[in-house]
Amino acid sequence: MFLRVKRRFKDGKEHRYWSIVESRRRRGNRVLMLTEALRFMYGFCSTATQTHTTIGTSLGIYRDSAEMTETIWLWGAIGCSAVTLLHLPRLLDRWLNVRSVYGYIPWSLVVQMWQYTRKSPMAKILWLTAFGIPLTVAVIIRQLVYNDPYEFTLFCIAAQVFALVKAADVVLPPTILLLSPSTEESASTLAHLVSDLPTHRPVALLRPTEQLSPAILQRFFYNNLRTTNNYEWRSIVFHLMDVVPIIVIDAHKSTDGVVEEIERIEQRKYFDRTGYVVDDKSAQPPSEKWETVPRNSLPQWVREKLFYVVDEAERLKRQFEFSSMLASVPRGLREPYNVKAMVAKARCIQHAEICRFIHVCKGVLPSEAEDRLLEDIPSRVTRREELAFLRTSRGLDEVEVLLRSALEEAEAMSGPSRDFNIANSYNSLGALARVRCDWPEAERLISEAIKRLERLRSSATHGGSAMQELATAYFNLGDVSMARYRERGTEVDRREAMARFHRSIQIDLERNGNTDVTKRRLDDLEARGERTKGSEGE
Repeated sequence: MFLRVKRRFKDGKEHRYWSIVESRRRRGNRVLMLTEALRFMYGFCSTATQTHTTIGTSLGIYRDSAEMTETIWLWGAIGCSAVTLLHLPRLLDRWLNVRSVYGYIPWSLVVQMWQYTRKSPMAKILWLTAFGIPLTVAVIIRQLVYNDPYEFTLFCIAAQVFALVKAADVVLPPTILLLSPSTEESASTLAHLVSDLPTHRPVALLRPTEQLSPAILQRFFYNNLRTTNNYEWRSIVFHLMDVVPIIVIDAHKSTDGVVEEIERIEQRKYFDRTGYVVDDKSAQPPSEKWETVPRNSLPQWVREKLFYVVDEAERLKRQFEFSSMLASVPRGLREPYNVKAMVAKARCIQHAEICRFIHVCKGVLPSEAEDRLLEDIPSRVTRREELAFLRTSRGLDEVEVLLRSALEEAEAMSGPSRDFNIANSYNSLGALARVRCDWPEAERLISEAIKRLERLRSSATHGGSAMQELATAYFNLGDVSMARYRERGTEVDRREAMARFHRSIQIDLERNGNTDVTKRRLDDLEARGERTKGSEGE
């Protein structure tokens, strides 16, 4: 211990300052020189730290402020470890129950839950985990190289393990999907499900505007997959509807979102694993097919349903179908950020689903059926089975979700791209209706797209793109008439198809586009017309 002097000149005068410096030998033969300022940094305050250190020294707890800091880090590590051990048994029970209700742990669904969580308020947990891993590794390496105090290293390891446990909790595949309007009562229902069913995970997609109480907020936060736009909401809800064991409808307030979710359940016929919550405030179910559940008996009903889960194979099949659908989309389009990206993603999925339809129902490779009309390819199943495949395809459902959401965003936007995006969405929706053999809807949507694109032909901003999309729209409209001609054999449909193909070729020639596929369709229609005339002449 020695005196250190510092000189300072101010206003022509010399000022001298003395401070007592204490030298202490630390681990690794390092010497630590403690002044009053350093005591403040190490011990969190100056004079109070000296007093606290004196008391701690007299009690035999620690010798100086640096040792006090190490003790704090050590107790922090012990606290994190204790909290982790409290969470771990429930987490293990949840993962074991996932295996029982899904047949085995669906890792592709775990990856999807990670993607959904990354878009929700729970994303901060994933980011803390991701950034904490390299930071913890760096602290461990520094401790090994420089022989630093181990207390801070233990705290970093314990905190990182706790973050990993919470991350494993938020990516857990859900057992219960709560479909309800974004109200405080819905948040309370979700919180009660979490507390009453601790070994199962319920989730919801809510954006309540009211302030939630701390008790509800804690359970609500880690199980709410709130989204930012209509496409993400529809995509996540429809996906989870297909794969979760239990669906709960709480329609205490009628909203457009709840109505759309109910229609989806009715379309897919998921009545056997859906409970419709009823009480004095809730509306009655739309039909007698729904199983009603009193609100106060909801946890007991969920336990009984989970005890008799028998559709694991069917739900896993839907999950594999969803994963293969996403694999067909280029990585840059998997998270569309505007209307153009939504339409591009929809067309990628539609092309992949058509290839799957050709392989499953037609029995040929997609490369062998390239540029051929779907109705011209011989089928190995009945027409009814083909229509059932096309109208219940999860991929084509996702295409419709994308295009409907793109149309909503395009109609809500302003600027020079608005009209083109609306027309592009209508054209893509018409092509989807054509694939599903809904001829009147396809003609209505494509005709609306053509009407809007004709007004954009002379536009300086979207003239070239409008010409290209207009040629595609006329080709799609001719394809509708040609497919209907194959089904009905009427001359009116053949002439309509030829006129629309001629118009598509004319526009493609104006912009120097490729007309090979359109000409082959046109030649085929002309040859069939000549054969029809020849047979009538005979």
